[in-house]
Amino acid sequence: MSALRDLKVRDDEWSSDSPAVDKLLKRLMRKTKSDSSRKGYLYTLHRFCQANSTTPDEVVTWPREKVESTVQSFTDRHTDSPMVATVNQARLVTFFFVNGFRVGKHSNLELESYSVPARFRRTEEYIPTDEEIRDIATKAGVGLRNRCGILLLYTAGLRNSTMRALRWEDFPDLETCGDKPLYVPIYPEMKRIDPDSCKGRVPYFTFAAPETVEALRNYKRFIEERYGIVPGQVIFMSTDRRKTLDEKRFIPISKTILEGLVKTAAKNVGISKWKQVHPHVFRKAYESRLRNSGLDLKDQEFLMGHILDGSMDCYYDKTKIEDLRAKYNKVVFFPDVSREVRDELEEARKEIANLKHEREREKVQERALIDRLASFEERFSKYEQFTKKFMELNPDELAQLEEKMQEKREENWKKEEREADIEYEKGKAEFKAQIERENKNGFP
Repeated sequence: MSALRDLKVRDDEWSSDSPAVDKLLKRLMRKTKSDSSRKGYLYTLHRFCQANSTTPDEVVTWPREKVESTVQSFTDRHTDSPMVATVNQARLVTFFFVNGFRVGKHSNLELESYSVPARFRRTEEYIPTDEEIRDIATKAGVGLRNRCGILLLYTAGLRNSTMRALRWEDFPDLETCGDKPLYVPIYPEMKRIDPDSCKGRVPYFTFAAPETVEALRNYKRFIEERYGIVPGQVIFMSTDRRKTLDEKRFIPISKTILEGLVKTAAKNVGISKWKQVHPHVFRKAYESRLRNSGLDLKDQEFLMGHILDGSMDCYYDKTKIEDLRAKYNKVVFFPDVSREVRDELEEARKEIANLKHEREREKVQERALIDRLASFEERFSKYEQFTKKFMELNPDELAQLEEKMQEKREENWKKEEREADIEYEKGKAEFKAQIERENKNGFP
């Protein structure tokens, strides 16, 4: 609050009575509209002014050489963390840029940059295995609230701030989705609850695994019985004892509390690097599960809330919720022996069914072969009888038989000719009718 007061920021927090600060806020409004970015820029500017006992409107009147030396001196204080120094320098350069320290579209401040090593992290991280995460969520003595939080972080891949901004009304199908993954929407309006949620104002959706759904149902029943649930209430309420219950309903749990409960749970299950377990490591574990499940890269990036490269984001179909839910459902977050046994049992049942099918098919083929053999025997028997009778005929009887066979052949020919004439007349009539229809419709 003192920073906002010293920088003369108005109540809307996007304008200021200080012309220099107002220009900065207007640029941020045009470029990002991010509350988190606005707070970061104002915080850095306030510290810079405090360190030099000056005001924003006064520093923009300094000569360029003085600005360069002062900014360089200020950012050099954070060389132990080159990432922080680089961010602070970039924020101050932007402030001076909008206040006239530029040549065309580029800043005219000449400053020494800082080397940020590849994969630089100021804080070390330890990503638990899926077995360790299962232990953290079930065996660490965590309550219903903490269990829900850990499972959401892992199986939905939510960022810390985004998860804390979730409300009960975001899950209208919580009780009706059955064993299917739960639809989890992420939308820019979450920033009203936590400015850092829905990073980059990128709307997307993900899902929560059945284990998480069951935990959420149990936690919701507990909250309804003990406190009741009102419209707009966040799932993870604040633990600040200075707030009333009605105030806590709309204030999420703090980042510090969430960080602490995650570390405590990791410590209780015997993870040696429990101090390096942060809420964000569950999101990284989530990414690993998606990648190892064979999901398409575009589906992985979307479920992570990332914008796809180039034009891929425009052409990615975000409307097929059920298709993506089916793909997500194949991801195994907690592989266990019972599931492997069930899979093996299912495979064995399929093999047995296939063998039965093969046996039935062989029986059918055998019966067909027997019937065909019987048919051959019957025909052969008739042939033998006919041959025997034929051999017993005298010349006159043979002539009569030949005459009868010739008459029968002629009768068959005449029948075939009549059928051919009928087909010809029928085709001729259809052709004539088609010509008349085409003439009637205006065709030449």
